[in-house]
Amino acid sequence: MISFYCAKAIYLGEEGFGHALGPSTLQLDLAPTAASLPNTTLPLSNTEVLDLQNRPLAYRLKNQAKVAASSFDAPNFSSHIRAVARVLGASIVDEPELQADIIDLLGRG
Repeated sequence: MISFYCAKAIYLGEEGFGHALGPSTLQLDLAPTAASLPNTTLPLSNTEVLDLQNRPLAYRLKNQAKVAASSFDAPNFSSHIRAVARVLGASIVDEPELQADIIDLLGRG
C-alpha cells in the first residue's frame, strides 16, 4: 500500500478558524456568486457520493509519479506560503498556466 500525502480542504463554517490550524494554512473567504450551481438533488445517493470521492483518488493514483517528481516552486514567498504554493502547484500536472495562476492568486493575498 502506498501512502499519499496531499493537501486537505476543510470547511470551517461562516466564522472560520483558519488561524487555529497553523501558519501553513490558506484561508479562502469565498463570496456568494450569482452564477447558478448545477441542478443537484440533495441528499446525494451513495453511488453519487462514491463517484465524487473516487474522482480525486483516481486523479492522485493516475498522476502520483508526476506529482512526486514535480519541480514546481514559488521561491519569492515566505516559507509558509511557499509550502502551500508548492503543494497546490505540484498537484496540478501538465497545466503550467494553472500553476502560474496559483502564484498570481497567492501573491494578491
